[in-house]
Parts: sequence; C-alpha cells; structure tokens
Amino acid sequence: MRKPFNHDPEAVTKARADAGWSKTKLANELGCSLSLVSEIESGTRNAQMPLLERMAELLGKTVADLSRKDEARSA
Repeated sequence: MRKPFNHDPEAVTKARADAGWSKTKLANELGCSLSLVSEIESGTRNAQMPLLERMAELLGKTVADLSRKDEARSA
C-alpha cells in the first residue's frame, strides 16, 4: 500500500498559479526538473518534506497550506 502524499497536488498548483509563476520558473527556483514539478502537481509523485518546505517559502505559503488536509496525523 502506498503512503499518502505529504502534499495536496491541487494546493501546490493553485499556490504556484496565484504567485504568477510557471512550472518552469518554480522548477528553476527549486533547482529541480520541470518534470518533477509536473509530477508533484499531477499527483503522480510525492513532494518530500524538504522540497515542500522550500516550495512553500518561495510561494509565500506555509507547509500547512500545501499539505493534505484529510491526512490523519498520529502523535
């Protein structure tokens, strides 16, 4: 069974679009490939926490803004 994603793909896409950034610009700023950003936004690849933290910082969001809202968190 696959672990749930750290991020909400739609929230990442919306945050990038709201910032007026293209996928290419975000990939360049993150230092990753365009295909990785596309896969994160389409929900076919997980955004690891360090990348998600950097993405949130660049887009003026919090990690919580980009994270799954329905994920049950255990203490």
